[in-house]
Order: sequence, then C-alpha cells, then structure tokens
Amino acid sequence: MEHLDVTLGGVQGAQPVRGATTIGSFSMTNDTDVLTPPSGKRYRVMGYMLEVTGNAGIAVAGSLTIGLGGAITHNMYADTGATPQLGLIYSTGWVPLGPNGLVGATDAVFAAAFNVALTAGAATLVLAYLFETPPIA
Repeated sequence: MEHLDVTLGGVQGAQPVRGATTIGSFSMTNDTDVLTPPSGKRYRVMGYMLEVTGNAGIAVAGSLTIGLGGAITHNMYADTGATPQLGLIYSTGWVPLGPNGLVGATDAVFAAAFNVALTAGAATLVLAYLFETPPIA
C-alpha cells in the first residue's frame, strides 16, 4: 500500500480533506472485510474504483451485486465464467465521494458484500482512505 499526503477534492464546490491518505488495492471473490481501523479510530473513504475481471463467473449466470461499506451498491451481469471475456466485465472508473467522504463509526469495519460468491475471476477494489480519531462528543 502506498501512503500519500494529498489533498482530495476536485469536485466542484468541494472542500478538500487533508491528511495522510492511503491508496490500497484489495482483490476479492466473496464477502471481505476490507478496512479494519486501529482501535478507537474510524475510517474515512474519500474515493474508490471497483473492477470485475472478464473471466469472472458465478455458479448460475445472472445478477452479481457488490455492496461497499453498507452504503454503496453496484449491480452487474455475470456469466458462469465458462467463456471468459478479455478485459473487464465491469468498471466504475474513479468515484470521488465528495468533500467528506464515507465515514464509518468508531471501530467499524469497511466491508465488501457479494450476493453470490465468484467461482472464477476476481473483483478488485481500490480505495483512497484514512483512519482518524473521531471528535469527542
């Protein structure tokens, strides 16, 4: 994982968030706990990219749904993987999540949830995130 000190924003009217932002890439075939913050901290996801390989397959061809962080859902069609395609069957491109990003509760895990497991291929999730100490209430 690469650690960067960056300013994220770029969205018209956005107020940038500054901090030690990490860019991480995670390969998944089933439900996966992607980010587990250190004790007493929370995650802040500032943007992401989701890609599913062309050889991805599920047991019975049909709808593949991938949920991210309990707040974002992507639906796509997946075949059985018997006839792989070149490249990707799905790509979001880079998705910025606005000036404040998607913020988890203290000690909450950012997870990816699949409605069915992949039997072939993989999904790759790239996140721009940071861990932070929540403000005292």
